[in-house]
Amino acid sequence: MPSGTKEMTLQAPIEQVWDFVSDMNHWAPLVPGYIDHEIINDTESTWKFKGDLGIVQKKYN
Repeated sequence: MPSGTKEMTLQAPIEQVWDFVSDMNHWAPLVPGYIDHEIINDTESTWKFKGDLGIVQKKYN
């Protein structure tokens, strides 16, 4: 299963940051290669990505 980590310092109130990150619909389109997602429940979702391998492109579900 793919995974990743991004860390940064923000000059914003923690409540404002949490309001943004707690809703996947806010940040999902910002993920590189993002095509679409569907929230199944509180702990599961499905995602569609486009991967670029030079001249070959692949859609991942």
